[in-house]
Amino acid sequence: MQSNGVGADGLRPGGCVLLLAALPRSSRRGAADPRTGLDAMARVPPALLLGTDGPAPEVLPLVDPVDPVAVQHRLRSAAATPGPLLVYLAGGLLLDSRRRQLHLALADTTADTVRYTALPWEWLAFELRQRRQDDTTVLCDLVADAPAWQRISGEPDLLGLGGAAELCGVVAPAVKRARRGHTGYSGVLAGLLSTSGNRRGLAELHAMATAQAGLDPRALLLAPTRRPAVPRPVPARVPAMRSGSGDLRTAIGLALRAGRRSWARALAEDWHQRVQRTGPQSLEAVLTWEALAQVAFEEGLLQQAADNWMAAARIRLALLPAADPLLLTTVDNAHHLWGRLPAGAEAIRTGEELLRLRQAAPGSGNGRLRAVAQRLELLRATPESDPR
Repeated sequence: MQSNGVGADGLRPGGCVLLLAALPRSSRRGAADPRTGLDAMARVPPALLLGTDGPAPEVLPLVDPVDPVAVQHRLRSAAATPGPLLVYLAGGLLLDSRRRQLHLALADTTADTVRYTALPWEWLAFELRQRRQDDTTVLCDLVADAPAWQRISGEPDLLGLGGAAELCGVVAPAVKRARRGHTGYSGVLAGLLSTSGNRRGLAELHAMATAQAGLDPRALLLAPTRRPAVPRPVPARVPAMRSGSGDLRTAIGLALRAGRRSWARALAEDWHQRVQRTGPQSLEAVLTWEALAQVAFEEGLLQQAADNWMAAARIRLALLPAADPLLLTTVDNAHHLWGRLPAGAEAIRTGEELLRLRQAAPGSGNGRLRAVAQRLELLRATPESDPR
């Protein structure tokens, strides 16, 4: 929680403390209240939480928020604050049964609405991606439901934040009869901070708190380790194509292979938006369209994937010779996706655009051009595709 950054005026920026706790309404009966832990942390002077001695830090409390997008915006605002940052999270950790992704429960979250009412854990990592690990701490006091616990107990690295922050705290499995009003880890840690400050360092305070809190012996202890930062998936600015785009493509591919599709889409969309502002007709823009196409395909959005490949092909066609292998491969990918689209008006629209691309870049011979023309003719003759 230490920060050595100095502002232009010679003073260290005050930093920010974001405190978030939520107890879903659907589970309030008989459940331990994570807001008790937040109350304990809120009583600790913010400067002690951050280990600073400069200007007073900004404190952003979020108690029982209901909108994950609003929480994301608060995270983004906190992450943009100069100086050290502490994000405290207390509550439930749930698993989206469909996409197998971890979420932080909010006030309206139920087991059936995790995807829509809870905060994806990936969003936390995404919003902190531009921070330095040495001045950013995420402090957790979480209880995982059975599906989430089963997953993270075997794969604790799923809680990783990509080197953007120091992760500290505990994650315990949910129990049928929770101890109401039990401050647990947060209460003990808050007491230690209030009495001894940060002089001992977070790692020592964490060890003392876990030893005194009476935790479930199965609890996952997230000890701060100050591991060397790993390459971040999205840098502060989009790199030039020769010095970073490959890293972004690799990060997106790794996220897709790990089944983390929402994170892959967030990375691809963020990269795409940045390039659209600086070079929408560049070869790097092509890479962003291709990344979006890859993500859409993995999500089963074939029409969107085809459209994205088509957008990439249009830019390549404007920049490269008609016989360039990269251009032809891009058109081939669009052609392949179009061939999997069901008959209908969208398939006809996409086919007409593909036909124009094939006429400009047919490849060797005219076989592929004829194949597009023949299927397009069949689609137009199909009754289901008649807009009338």
